[in-house]
Amino acid sequence: MFTARLHTTIHEISQETWDAFFPGDAEGWAYYAACEEAPLAGFDVAYVAVSDAAGKVIAAAPIFHTQHELYASVSGPIRRALDALARRIPRFLSLGLTGLGSPQVDRCHIGMDPTLTRDDKLAAMRALLAELSEASRAHRNKLLAVKDLEDTVAPEIGEALQSFGFAKIRSLPNAYLDLPFASWELFLKSHSRSSSRYFTRKERTLERMRLEYREEIGDLSPKLHALYEQTRGQSKGDYGAFETLHPNFFDAVKRYCGDRAQFMLCWLDDELVGFQLLMVGDRELSGKVIGMNYAVARELNLYFVNINQAIRLAINRRIPHVRMGNTAYAVKMVYGARLAPHWIYFKHRSAVVNALLKKLAPLIDYERNDPDLIKIRKEQADKAASPKA
Repeated sequence: MFTARLHTTIHEISQETWDAFFPGDAEGWAYYAACEEAPLAGFDVAYVAVSDAAGKVIAAAPIFHTQHELYASVSGPIRRALDALARRIPRFLSLGLTGLGSPQVDRCHIGMDPTLTRDDKLAAMRALLAELSEASRAHRNKLLAVKDLEDTVAPEIGEALQSFGFAKIRSLPNAYLDLPFASWELFLKSHSRSSSRYFTRKERTLERMRLEYREEIGDLSPKLHALYEQTRGQSKGDYGAFETLHPNFFDAVKRYCGDRAQFMLCWLDDELVGFQLLMVGDRELSGKVIGMNYAVARELNLYFVNINQAIRLAINRRIPHVRMGNTAYAVKMVYGARLAPHWIYFKHRSAVVNALLKKLAPLIDYERNDPDLIKIRKEQADKAASPKA
């Protein structure tokens, strides 16, 4: 028989146990410990661990509590109208939410002992969900969710969610770039001549800049945070507190993660004009955070410089994939990225409200409301429908 227990800190779960559930992951125990030290405002974070009869932890996952706007994915005139309605009737469109996953990670880390049988995996997942439900009651939250679940997780996870009455909508997909190449030059050769010339042309500004990888970021943290805020302000979407960062985030990540956290800095003379934080795992490199000074960002092609350097770093370290994130899809697909589906599972503790939310689900589907994805999906559909030459 399995027993689930709630932990207020990841330090109550051993690093060895946690990282064994996610071997080679770019965002392991150390990253979660750093996020605890630099938490997002408006979120309470905890962890659920499931143990067997002998006391061995055989499954674990992070959870969080927050107040969530149901229409967070909606933009444009409809968003403005709903904002006005929410100001008048705040309890109608904003609900207390308890979620499985992390507000600071764009995938849901549900770890399970790989030696478990199918039935044991189902039982472990049901224990996780039962503890999630209890945690929601303790916080008086009516909405339960599982944030950013990938298609690649164990099928027993989806089965358990379905048995608990969860429905699902599409979250923003993550762009993955596969890199079976021994060098940057071979990567370029895998693309059309026009594309490879395009990538190379975007780097001509490198002669005006200095790129630097630092072991320590020293007193740069406030500048990094300011550049990130500039970039966040340029985003077409607004996902509220999920996109914010604690001012001490960069210091905490570097202190806990060491070489797993690589800061690439872009300097124009003595001015820091751009950076990216890359989380380095054995299986993938994750483009975690990017920040740019938009007074010069377009002139210097900083966004493309960052992408190209991340690809070079992954190739040089023989890392097979770059996780490029869930923004600017059109650019990333030019590089050959694939879009990996992510899902949000949800359930309201009131059967009546839950039935209503299921009917409203298509309207708040994140992929349906992202401008870049709308355009990409239309282009893909038009291409598929067009007669072949």
